[in-house]
Amino acid sequence: MYDKVKDKAGEVLENVGQAFTEGGKVGKQFTEDGKAGGTAEEIGGPLDKHGKVGKQFTTDGAVGGRVEKAAEKTREAGKDAQKEANKP
Repeated sequence: MYDKVKDKAGEVLENVGQAFTEGGKVGKQFTEDGKAGGTAEEIGGPLDKHGKVGKQFTTDGAVGGRVEKAAEKTREAGKDAQKEANKP
C-alpha cells in the first residue's frame, strides 16, 4: 500500500511541478502570451518583458528563474518518487 501512495504522491508532485514551468497551466500565464504577462506587455514600460520589472519574471529573471528551477525540482522529485515506488 505504501508504494501505491508514494506512486500517487509522485504523480501529483510531477503534475504540480509541470504546471508551474514556463509551458505549464500556471507558468504560461506569466509569459508574454499569457494573461498576466500579456497584460504587462500591453502596459509596457517597466512591465514589458525587457523592462526593469518585467524581465525579472522571465525564465532568466530573478523571480521567473527561481520559479522555473523550483518547478523542475518538484517535477523531478515526483518522477523519482514514482520510480522508487515501482521498483521490483
